[in-house]
Amino acid sequence: MRLFFILFFLTASVNAYTCDDINAVQFQSNYLIKSVHKNDNLTKEKKVWNYFVFPNGDLMLIKQDICFMKEFYIDYYYSLSSDGKTVLNNYKNIFNQLLQSESLTIRHGDLYSYLSKKIQGNKLDKNFILEKLKRDDTVDSYFNFNENNEPSIYKYSIKSYIGIGGL
Repeated sequence: MRLFFILFFLTASVNAYTCDDINAVQFQSNYLIKSVHKNDNLTKEKKVWNYFVFPNGDLMLIKQDICFMKEFYIDYYYSLSSDGKTVLNNYKNIFNQLLQSESLTIRHGDLYSYLSKKIQGNKLDKNFILEKLKRDDTVDSYFNFNENNEPSIYKYSIKSYIGIGGL
C-alpha cells in the first residue's frame, strides 16, 4: 500500500513538470488588448495573463495558471458610471468562452441572474455550482464583489476564481 502512494505522488510530481500553455483558453474578442505568457521557474507552471479593455472603459484581467491543476483568476473592474447591463454583458461574453473551452456547466441556479442582482447591490448567497461536463475533475469557484475605497476610476470589482483538477 505504501508503494502505491509513493508511485501516485511521483506520477503527480512528473505531471506537474510537464505543464504546457498550449492548454490555455484562447479568448476571441475585439477587446482583448494583450496576452502575456510566462513560465514560473519555481513551480514550473505556465501562466497566461489576458487583458481586456471595453468601450465603456471597464477592464477585465484573466490570469490562467496551467499545470497539474488549471486555475483561472478573473478580475473585472468597473466604475460608478458603468451601466449594470453592460458590465454583465461584457463579463458574460468572455466568461462563456471559458465555460465552453473547459467544458464547464452551471448547475443549480443562474450565475448571470446572481451576478446581475449583485451588480445592482442586492445581498445574495451563491446558489449555483460549476461542474465539468465530461470528466470527474473537481471544480472549485467563488465570485466576490468589492467596493474600492481608494481613489481610482474603478469603484467596483468582480473577483472570481475557478479551479479545475487537483486532488
